[in-house]
Amino acid sequence: MSRHFILPCEALRPYVDRYWSWTTSSSGDPLPFMLPGTGAELMFPYGREARLFCIRSQTFRFENSWGDGLFSVRIRSGAMRHFSRIPLENFFDRPVPLEDIWGGSGRVLDERVGLARDDAERASILDRWLLVCLRENARQSQEIELAIWHLYYGHPTIRIEALAERLGMSRRHFERLFRLHLGMTPKAFQRTARFHLTVRDMLLTNRPSGLDAALDHGYYDQSHFIREFESFVGVSPSRFFVDATSKAHFYNPPLLSPDTVPL
Repeated sequence: MSRHFILPCEALRPYVDRYWSWTTSSSGDPLPFMLPGTGAELMFPYGREARLFCIRSQTFRFENSWGDGLFSVRIRSGAMRHFSRIPLENFFDRPVPLEDIWGGSGRVLDERVGLARDDAERASILDRWLLVCLRENARQSQEIELAIWHLYYGHPTIRIEALAERLGMSRRHFERLFRLHLGMTPKAFQRTARFHLTVRDMLLTNRPSGLDAALDHGYYDQSHFIREFESFVGVSPSRFFVDATSKAHFYNPPLLSPDTVPL
């Protein structure tokens, strides 16, 4: 198995974390699985139709029919809304063909990426495509960008009521605006981000105690984390972590540190 990462062009970096590829070896390494998360993956499996996987509350496991590898765009938390005018909730928890997002142009994009010679050419094609989508579809809102940042990076301590007040809104108005942009409540977003970042921390740091990581990320106690984990993944943490490290594609060190967003 081999992985390769490429940074997008500078104009896309607030929205796209990286391009990455995963190629299995002749020994039959499995493709990675995706745990719940607040971002999106625009995936181009080799020899198969491309799919978008947007904000997920479920674990997705690839079938063998996906072939021997893929090239993917990792879109930042909540940022898919800048590349399409279709409401995000239309994409949740299911693989979406590009034609359903961008019509015939999406099908052409899929074909062009499939014919590219290497990852560098794929990244160049996608840079140009995503910049056009961004110019045509970006839904800029300073309040929502700040809310996403605080709910994602400040998930252990931030409270919805306090965040709404800092943004100069009532809680009810804030929740309505957030749902309009992201298709989910701030609380559901925060809960998913907390789970995602806790598991990433545990996999990347190899902490001797998962409880320490869970407490650092805002879980009340071990039983709270176990209940949340089982509700997202369907198995206990102890069972999941037996051989998860090499298969959970989502959990890689960040290529760029997040900018500090003052409020």
